[in-house]
Amino acid sequence: MKTLTINKYNDPGHGWFALPVKKIESLQLDMRKYEKLTTNPKGTIVFFEEDCEFNDIIEQLEKRNITLKVKSFHGNKQSKIRNYPFVRTEHILHMRDCFKALNIFKGENNG
Repeated sequence: MKTLTINKYNDPGHGWFALPVKKIESLQLDMRKYEKLTTNPKGTIVFFEEDCEFNDIIEQLEKRNITLKVKSFHGNKQSKIRNYPFVRTEHILHMRDCFKALNIFKGENNG
């Protein structure tokens, strides 16, 4: 049985589990049922709400015999995650490639 260590971020009113897009890809997690999810500004980490989407993620991991180890981080102020953008789910898995292409494009224009 595999173990997956993930971070959980909590503010006084809510909590989010953070999964890097790379990890979502490597585990082949099915995210098609979600219309949109929260990501960090670079689009490299997806934040799943503890009382919504993450229950489905737990079920998917259990079916793959993967157990969770959670590292919790608590804050006394409103989390900046609340202000992160929502991204349509079909775009999340492609964002990393888009940022790579953008960086290459910027580099070509600067040189």
